[in-house]
Amino acid sequence: MQEVPGSNPGGPTKFLKPKEVGLYVNGGTLKGALEALDGTMKLAGPNTRLIPGHGTFTNRTDIVPYRDLILVQAKVQRMIKDGKREQEALAAKVTAAYDREVPADQRRRFVSMVHSQLKGGK
Repeated sequence: MQEVPGSNPGGPTKFLKPKEVGLYVNGGTLKGALEALDGTMKLAGPNTRLIPGHGTFTNRTDIVPYRDLILVQAKVQRMIKDGKREQEALAAKVTAAYDREVPADQRRRFVSMVHSQLKGGK
């Protein structure tokens, strides 16, 4: 079994059978989520089945757009600076470029997590 840092304290990402089945944790801190996604993308092969902390089974190809959502962090940071609340960030559709690749519930969770952590200075 291989492990990479998880996004929840004490919750590493686990690969049950390297390159075949993996489990990655989705949530916790933004830094932890990035580390978990980066580590997962490095270890996962083209046929690796991934089991996220939330949602349905997925694969490496499917998590690349989610990892790329990190680019919305700067947009959310500007909105916070302008005094926008979480609901306003969600309504602004800062993830529009990823609408076809990332399910709506994952986009909402991600924007909420980013807004919360950036507003809290974490």
